[in-house]
Amino acid sequence: MTQRTARLAPAAYGCGSGARALRRRARAAWLCWAAFAGGCQPSLESEPALVTGARVLAVKAEPAEQRPNAEVMFSALVASAEAGAAPELDWAFCSYRRRAADANSVAAECLRRAADWIEPIGSGPSSEVQSARVPGTACELFGSEPAPAEPGEPPARPADPDRSGGYYQPLRVRLAGEPDSAFGQLRVRCALPGASVEVARAYTERYQANQNTVLERFAVTGSEPRLRRGQSVELTTSWSAQSFERYVVYERAANRVTERREELELSWFMTGGSLGRERVRISAGTTTLVLRWTAPERAGSIQLWAVARDERGGVDFATTSVEVGE
Repeated sequence: MTQRTARLAPAAYGCGSGARALRRRARAAWLCWAAFAGGCQPSLESEPALVTGARVLAVKAEPAEQRPNAEVMFSALVASAEAGAAPELDWAFCSYRRRAADANSVAAECLRRAADWIEPIGSGPSSEVQSARVPGTACELFGSEPAPAEPGEPPARPADPDRSGGYYQPLRVRLAGEPDSAFGQLRVRCALPGASVEVARAYTERYQANQNTVLERFAVTGSEPRLRRGQSVELTTSWSAQSFERYVVYERAANRVTERREELELSWFMTGGSLGRERVRISAGTTTLVLRWTAPERAGSIQLWAVARDERGGVDFATTSVEVGE
């Protein structure tokens, strides 16, 4: 099948005043790995694309989907106005279950610096990979298994899956010495609830664990090595065709298994200049996107970052830089 290259004109994106107000109250960035779940969740994509200080832009899990008590490796994309910086990160799982009435994908209690439900993973430079074991309670607290009842309380109902059938364990990433936190969600493999024996067997046979998106190219193209101030050039982002995975979903109302295909969402960040579009959703068939980026009216080195997410929690990211002359 022929793959397409898309060239897009400017457009505006945003989540609205409600999400902005919550971000101000919580003083947190939300890495919305389940960004396609629907609704306007507070997410990093609604943060400004212009980077003026250290920020966690994305976290990638390898594998992208894992079972409770299994090992997973995390890597972070930290943007900074200072080229080559690798700030210290503190990593932790949050095992506080979100209330049904909460509008956000992570409970506000996960902002607590220390609590019984905060499970430290480790700390280290953002350039290092962090290993962890998925909490054994992930499917009880955030998945399809019944959660343990609190003394004197009725049993809590299992969590609802997102539109892709997924469940997610909250992950907190904090820049050392900073008050703000970033939150991601690791997709966890839990049992299929409520299905007939035949449907459950068909689902298990056809189910494929999610794989991370793969960015193949991210570069300023068609220009000389050093740009002029205010110069407009092409910024090319490419990804593999295999990033659009097919997957199965259990439809409980119809008691059947259906197949879908992932979409991708791409976001861009930069220390200077302007981009017509800072977030775009992509369907299968397109593997390259070309945008117009305009250099700032100041000389120096400009850092740019691209983040790609699929609708089941897969992530990839890339970095490039350009020099703007006098």
